[in-house]
Amino acid sequence: MKSKKIVSLLLTSVVATSILFTGCSDKPAEKSNEKKTEQGSAEKKKEEPVKKQEEVKANLNEKLTEDGKFEITVESTEFAPKLTINEVEHKAKAKGKTLLHVVSNVKNLGEKNTVDKVVTINGRYDSKYEAMGTPVIEGREKGDLQLDKDAQDKVHYLIEVDEEIATDATPMELMISSGKDSKILTISVSK
Repeated sequence: MKSKKIVSLLLTSVVATSILFTGCSDKPAEKSNEKKTEQGSAEKKKEEPVKKQEEVKANLNEKLTEDGKFEITVESTEFAPKLTINEVEHKAKAKGKTLLHVVSNVKNLGEKNTVDKVVTINGRYDSKYEAMGTPVIEGREKGDLQLDKDAQDKVHYLIEVDEEIATDATPMELMISSGKDSKILTISVSK
């Protein structure tokens, strides 16, 4: 019985002490949080100016180089609802979609890394719609995306897009880059 009294006395003391140390404020908590958020946002805007990436137009079968990063030649493009690479069938996952299949030759000029860290290809349509490309290295097992330094591989990029993009007169562009600091190399896709 005495131990229960001691435990409850200790708990009461802990609660009272914590209330004493945390204190109370007349100001609503929301306003103090809002000020911190506003100040934090303003500081972030000052620290991180938005830098627009340089865009360079290129052509199919033109060798493009980003010094110290990659060398790429886009050999061909096609729209297809499904295709087979490395004996694996690839198809658009959603209804009303198709694949933009981009065949390229990629040379890694940097350290050994995965292909998506070396160079990415994304599709851009009508300067609004963007879709990420998924790389598949020819002759490799599914999921093997490593590129050795100075190695050259045939890389297929699969970009899922709306079916009407494949037939619309507005050109689809390929955006080729290697991270936020590199320039964007664009190639128009013929239909």
